[in-house]
Amino acid sequence: MAPFCRPAPPLARSGAQRLRVLFVAVRCWPLLLTVRKASGAASAAARGASDVCTSATKSCYGTGTPSPAMKDANGDPFDLHRRFVEPHKRDFEKALNEIRTGKKVSHWAWYIFPTPPYPGASASNFYYSIKSAEEAHAFLKFEAEGINLRKNYMSIMDAVAEQLERGKSLEELVGVGDARKVESSVSYFNDVANIIGDVELQHLLVRVQNES
Repeated sequence: MAPFCRPAPPLARSGAQRLRVLFVAVRCWPLLLTVRKASGAASAAARGASDVCTSATKSCYGTGTPSPAMKDANGDPFDLHRRFVEPHKRDFEKALNEIRTGKKVSHWAWYIFPTPPYPGASASNFYYSIKSAEEAHAFLKFEAEGINLRKNYMSIMDAVAEQLERGKSLEELVGVGDARKVESSVSYFNDVANIIGDVELQHLLVRVQNES
């Protein structure tokens, strides 16, 4: 069995344990997709992903405990500043404007709609993926240089919900490939929001799910 699909522990009583179980449950979502890459390409991508995982987190498909190499003086063990704050500073307003005008036309889905990792992911998709439940929680709490990742995530999802409520399909809004990213991101963060008690975020993501 692939390491990212290991069974979750049978008991999960604490909030952290429940988040870990949740992550195991949702991170294998792409296995349900009907479109699959050739086994050779998938194996090569998986080996590359494993190398990145080993050097960055040591357990990016398990507990998500960051390695000492990831920890910096600013208390950012998941490297959220470099991976998300910097690209949000550059591209978030453009991304939000594209959604509000009804059509995604540029490339920013990896860091605006983050998802769990999946088999055969591209290097970019794996780099921006949320690799643990702890990282998902950290993402929702992270703020730096005037960028609040939770606020931005809510803003873009509110814009998505508004477009869907006006009758546009998710595929029309962001394209077929990125529609799957949005669905995965919404499903995962909705469950996380439920567990950590973020009612505002959960209600917003339910809006998106109900219309997509």
